[in-house]
Amino acid sequence: MKRLKYLFIALILLIPQSSFAFEGLSGSIWGSLRYDALQQNQKALGFIRQGIDWLYFYDARVSTYGEFRYRYAELDSQFFNAYAPVLGLSLKKDPFIMGWEYSWETLPDSDQNVQRSEFYIEWYSDWDLKPMLR
Repeated sequence: MKRLKYLFIALILLIPQSSFAFEGLSGSIWGSLRYDALQQNQKALGFIRQGIDWLYFYDARVSTYGEFRYRYAELDSQFFNAYAPVLGLSLKKDPFIMGWEYSWETLPDSDQNVQRSEFYIEWYSDWDLKPMLR
């Protein structure tokens, strides 16, 4: 895994500064805090992500990003609680995002560290039906 970190740093240092033209610095944050009254269990999960948008074409955005994820539960903490730094690459064209990411997940209550390399496709859309009722 150290090799991947060193490769990433070397690529940044070897690319000429003029090549660092980018289109944007997109970021996002998401979270959820819940209380289960029947089990008296508090839960929290979410992430914060900062990206660099390298180029746009046909309304699609190519980005790299760093992210920090977390999840916490008062009950079953040994299996649920975790946090992870993440590095990723994505292609986004609403409502879809597809990409690849590498994460270093730590489960603090069980002293486990899990590394993951994943490809993904996500989608999100929302709507309002009220204008259709007029």
